[in-house]
Amino acid sequence: MLGENASRPAAAAPPGEAGGSSIYSEPRELLTSVFGAVTRTEILAKARADLTERVRLLLDEELVRFVEVIDAAGDCDDVAAIRVYQAEFSLEAVR
Repeated sequence: MLGENASRPAAAAPPGEAGGSSIYSEPRELLTSVFGAVTRTEILAKARADLTERVRLLLDEELVRFVEVIDAAGDCDDVAAIRVYQAEFSLEAVR
């Protein structure tokens, strides 16, 4: 419903039905009948913008949390990469 081109995919059309309503078009048709095409477009644009903003805020919060976790881990051991490489090599050798 909030997609830019939210129309029914070809695979969703029931056999023998050329057009008609579907789960993809009915919400838009309902909004159009209640508010009109222009208002429907404005409502959907605002909903899409609000959703985008909320997702951006969630991702920004996760980014801050991620940085905090990385900072809390402290400095990386200089030998850690070599140990991981050796462990991987040993694991592959056993296989």
